[in-house]
Amino acid sequence: MKMLEQFLLYFSLGFFIVWYFVRPILVLILGLLDKKKEDHLSFDHGEGVSVVIPCHNEEETIEETIRSVLNQVMSCAVQIIVVENNSTDRTFDVVQKLAEKFYQIKPYSLTISRFKYDGTRVNPISYALNFGIGKATFPIILRLDADTQLGEPNVLKKMVLPIIQKQAVLCGCNVGSENDKENILTRLQTIEYFLAMEVDRKAQQLLQTLVCASGAMQAFCKEAFLAVGGYEDNIHVSEDMDLTLKMHRIGCVQFINDAVVYTDTPNNAKQLFKQRTWWTYIGMVCAYQHKKGLFNREYGKFGLMGFIGLPLKIYLSFQSFVSLIIRVIASVVSVLSGITVNLTETFITITLIHVLLDAFAILICIPVAKNKQVISNLWLIPIFSLIYGPLLNLVKVYAVFSGIYKVNKERIVKSKQIEKTSSVQRAL
Repeated sequence: MKMLEQFLLYFSLGFFIVWYFVRPILVLILGLLDKKKEDHLSFDHGEGVSVVIPCHNEEETIEETIRSVLNQVMSCAVQIIVVENNSTDRTFDVVQKLAEKFYQIKPYSLTISRFKYDGTRVNPISYALNFGIGKATFPIILRLDADTQLGEPNVLKKMVLPIIQKQAVLCGCNVGSENDKENILTRLQTIEYFLAMEVDRKAQQLLQTLVCASGAMQAFCKEAFLAVGGYEDNIHVSEDMDLTLKMHRIGCVQFINDAVVYTDTPNNAKQLFKQRTWWTYIGMVCAYQHKKGLFNREYGKFGLMGFIGLPLKIYLSFQSFVSLIIRVIASVVSVLSGITVNLTETFITITLIHVLLDAFAILICIPVAKNKQVISNLWLIPIFSLIYGPLLNLVKVYAVFSGIYKVNKERIVKSKQIEKTSSVQRAL
């Protein structure tokens, strides 16, 4: 019993040290070293870049998104393929008017069936993307969401540079909030995005275990994209995460920290619940689809995706609850070991330490952060750590178990093998 108590105590301490100290400190150190490279950014242009934008009922945001691409400074040709699908508003009219002014824009309108021939529900975003990429003229592709705007004029260049230099087969971006100052909920999401992008994604990049290159903006080589079968068009599978996991099998996947884009975030609890439930659900189903990579020593560089990347995805789905369990274990063990006396006081103390550690992880990474929206919202860290995080993870836990149930009972994922999706085959 004594040995078990010691193990649990040391495990809890080890977890907090690695997760809240070692990880952010490594991000800070490597970020400071990497800063020296920024002024020497060069761009060896290829034949050109095709930007593919799928859109559905985005008449209010699509023009701003397209103009953010047109404002990019590039030394090569840029083609903008906009694929509208099933919209009931004026999205396609807006795109057509822009296409009349700018020759780079190639608009397409699709009516996408909700179901495939085998009864599987179709992801219209994946279908539109696969169609658009099939129409792309250039070998380098940039996928961009219709509600996402590129920040600085050199974001596109930074995204495609590693692809052109053959240093990566897929690049993911750094995502911020377009409406960060709208209300307290959007402000809290800036903290969530900061931890996800400036801490988690950077740490994953260090080990080459990026689990999901955000679908807000991805860059890749068309040849590599086709080699892995394109975007998965089963609506129950996260298409951006699926592509990331497939690309790890054929080459390097990079997180481009200084390629910052801004997307609309939910401004009310209902929208947030719906979005995060869906994201977690399709992410869990996607992880299940790639379960053969779990603890596979041939998956990723040195097997890191199999032994760190995929297990980390599972942990992140339960992050706040794992942290809560560890705090409870640490409190109980410290009382049983005689280190402290009162269980309640011990738990409160450890919880307050947890809030301080969240603040430490954020503060230590701010100097090397490319998106600093979090600075004006630091005062919300206690609310984020004690209320927002745990409540959001209740949503995630529900979505995870919902995904597990549907995978096993409803057989929503019919194939566990990586193969070309039907929409890619039809597009080509």
